Amino acid sequence: MNVLLAHNSPWWNAASYYAVTLGIALKNKGINVVFCSPECAPETAKSLDAGLEPYFVNFSSNNPYTFFREKKKIKNIIKEKKINIINCLSPQSHFFIIFANSNTSIPVVRSCCDALLPRNNFINRYIYSRKADYLIFPSRCNMDNYRNKLGIDFKNATVIYCGIDLKYISDISIESYRKKYQIPENSLVIGHIGRWSPEKGIDFFLEICGEINKLRQDVFFLLAGKEEKISKNYIISKAKLLGIEKNLILFNWLEDVRSILVGVDLALITSRTSEVISRAALEFMVSGKPLVVSDVNILPEVVINGENGFVCKKDNKDEFVKKCLLILENNELRLEMGQKSRKIVEEKYSLEKFALQHINIYEKLIKRFN
Repeated sequence: MNVLLAHNSPWWNAASYYAVTLGIALKNKGINVVFCSPECAPETAKSLDAGLEPYFVNFSSNNPYTFFREKKKIKNIIKEKKINIINCLSPQSHFFIIFANSNTSIPVVRSCCDALLPRNNFINRYIYSRKADYLIFPSRCNMDNYRNKLGIDFKNATVIYCGIDLKYISDISIESYRKKYQIPENSLVIGHIGRWSPEKGIDFFLEICGEINKLRQDVFFLLAGKEEKISKNYIISKAKLLGIEKNLILFNWLEDVRSILVGVDLALITSRTSEVISRAALEFMVSGKPLVVSDVNILPEVVINGENGFVCKKDNKDEFVKKCLLILENNELRLEMGQKSRKIVEEKYSLEKFALQHINIYEKLIKRFN
């Protein structure tokens, strides 16, 4: 089987992560993967680092000369690499492939990992109902959102949750971690990982931490992310107003967050929107951490309420505080929920399962088209 993965994004986001992770998972199962993306796109470098075979294709140019040049390029790739299935993981690459691939014997799969839903118009309804041989969604909520937005009852569609490497854990000891960041031995740490922007609920996270701090001064608050619409200085100022600046541990964006996951006792995800895939939730879960999350998009699907954490109404601060304290104050519950998180990942979100679910669909489509 020779699979072409086509993706286009100007930044490294959840959809990019899904695309590269899929390439890695398929390669691990012996599938020949050709990864096509723009040369300067972040996922291109990531795919190269992952040992995939990247090809540079500009999927979104409005220049007619560039379009026909890239069209010829993709047709040559399909021919030379003997591609027998194409998986488009972005709207730009899907739209491009519709016009560039004249070989109707090659099935086209569209993985809808986009947080931004398509507009409800004739063109999009036609593309998603007639120009995709199969649709894959990273969560049930995203499938429902597409259905509601476009008014289409997708016939050939399924949900495949993103996978994660089960070895994505740190070998750093908790003792050395606490010593490095000067965290007292008997203290607890609440962690949040994600870009610093309003949709991630950064203000809400800090406010919850402020309420917890009023009741327990032995809890530290770890906030790791990349400055986007919210600056580090703003977070520090907000923390001072809430009286938690001494217990706040800030990290600039890290490519590999495993070194900070090890010392977290409880994951707190307060997103207002976004979370179509939630890489952060999977990273916490594979590390064996319990979670308290908002009821936004995929989060209630990966966090089983009462088993590996709690799901709270996104605007209910009191509920968040109550559930966090329940886990923090019960060592046995915290351990059980953390173990459950790890078990759920092993059963549902391994790279092997991620790959096999795709391979099963690919094989059926290839057989049908041949």
